[in-house]
Amino acid sequence: MLDPAAARVLIDRGVHVLAVDTMSPDPTGGGDFPVHEVVLGSDHLIVENLCGVGSLPDRVRVGFFPLKISGDGAPVRAVAFT
Repeated sequence: MLDPAAARVLIDRGVHVLAVDTMSPDPTGGGDFPVHEVVLGSDHLIVENLCGVGSLPDRVRVGFFPLKISGDGAPVRAVAFT
């Protein structure tokens, strides 16, 4: 879970993609999605459910390649380049 104010700081500092290793950066089970509103409302992206992030080096380049489907989200192939 991420505080919406922290999401705003990340956006203000130039982050274009918020990637998390959880189901959502917002609390689950409720109807509110304040972090989604901050990030998506700034025309940026959220990537959820990443795995293996802890085993990556400190600095990597990443690519997210979504399936071309209609809707507001899609599964992606996440690739890290060292």
